[in-house]
Amino acid sequence: MSSVQLDLISLCMELSDGLPVPKLFTSDTEVIESDFKASAQTSIFRKSASVPLRVLLEENLIQGSVLNFGKGKWDTDSACIRAVTGNCQDYDYTWAPTDIVGRHFSCVYAGYVLNTLPWRSRQVVWKKIADATDTKNGTAFIAVRSDKDRGIKGTSFEDGVITSRNTFQIGFSEAQILNEASCFFSSCRVLCNKQNFILVSCRHR
Repeated sequence: MSSVQLDLISLCMELSDGLPVPKLFTSDTEVIESDFKASAQTSIFRKSASVPLRVLLEENLIQGSVLNFGKGKWDTDSACIRAVTGNCQDYDYTWAPTDIVGRHFSCVYAGYVLNTLPWRSRQVVWKKIADATDTKNGTAFIAVRSDKDRGIKGTSFEDGVITSRNTFQIGFSEAQILNEASCFFSSCRVLCNKQNFILVSCRHR
């Protein structure tokens, strides 16, 4: 049984803090696994850290044990994190399928991951991020493309678009990203809302 299938089974139960999660069924797993494969094709090479990560590093917000969730094909962001903190655990469904079940981190960074997935698959990612974030002192930092980003173009599909590369993209509003985050975290706030991205901080307390 794949990690995605296991996550779907766990999504059919309530989170430990009593928050309800959407009911997903085994018939969805093939679609969701296909979503993750398409998402992997959105990974792009950068010579320097992504802008949202630079914001966090400049503000000294990346501390303690760090998980780079959905790192993509390239190691630029992880290398920048290690240069500052001395540690960074990589995870990516396609490019770094490390087993992180049962592990908890002081800091989880997910840069431009959720905006590449349709709604059902985003629920899987949200739960994995929430599970990996330490419940006492952990913080998850989520960066997504904004609905102000005019580069998001394609054929309408669910709450986003299918691009010319046959990948999914969604531009989030502040209300939308906070609404999704609040289903998995108790405390969520916007740290930065620029022209092309929104950066959100999420905690269990």
